Amino acid sequence: MFEPYSSTHRERLQTLKILKAHGINTYGFISPIIPGVTNVGKVIDQSSEFVDYYWLELLNLRASGSKFNGLLKAEFPQSYVIGS
Repeated sequence: MFEPYSSTHRERLQTLKILKAHGINTYGFISPIIPGVTNVGKVIDQSSEFVDYYWLELLNLRASGSKFNGLLKAEFPQSYVIGS
C-alpha cells in the first residue's frame, strides 16, 4: 500500500538471512513506525537471529507529504494524530 513496487516484508527478511549466512553484517531499518500499524516487536522477533542491529525511525507527519497523510488518515484513522 505505501510502497507498491518494493520488495515484500518476507523477501526483505530472506535477503537479510542470505547476507548473514555469507558472513555479511546486517541491519534492519524499520521506518516509518506508524502507531497502531507497525509492529516493531514482531519485526525484531522475526529477524533477530540474522540482524546485527536495528535503526528505527518514527513517522513524521509534517514531513511525509499530503498524499501519504491522506492515505494514512483514510486507511488507518486510529493512527492519524498530529501533535502540536
